[in-house]
Amino acid sequence: MNLQIEYRWIEGNAARLPEVAADLVRLKPDLIVTRGSFFTGALKAATSSIPIVFVGHADPVGTGHVASLARPGGNITGTAVLQTELGPKGLELLHAVVPAATRIVSFRQGCADPGRSGQAGRSDPAGATAEAAGAAQPGGLARARRAVSVAS
Repeated sequence: MNLQIEYRWIEGNAARLPEVAADLVRLKPDLIVTRGSFFTGALKAATSSIPIVFVGHADPVGTGHVASLARPGGNITGTAVLQTELGPKGLELLHAVVPAATRIVSFRQGCADPGRSGQAGRSDPAGATAEAAGAAQPGGLARARRAVSVAS
């Protein structure tokens, strides 16, 4: 078997995404596997010919990374976690566990846009609202936590 696996990290620096994506494309691999929308977007911008398979993408159709789940088109496909569809149900379940909750916050490390979580800004039928706070830079979660505390 002739198999070579290359790994790349952005080291908590989202500004490195285009550089790292271009580096992977320069290697001319037969396939690129990635996780989530954050990295898929950078890779989509870097190549339209190398197949890209994503794992755990929150909303591949909503982000424009694929045309549809049934027929993704282009060079990108993968598995979606359907957070946009399942997010409201998750909020409803969390509120069922803690009925007195009116504000539920999700913290995410490495998330440049936590509002894309599928739950941010949503509310369940009982009135609990979801907020997302995250950071793409080291130390960002501490800043996000302070921001959430100030907003309460």
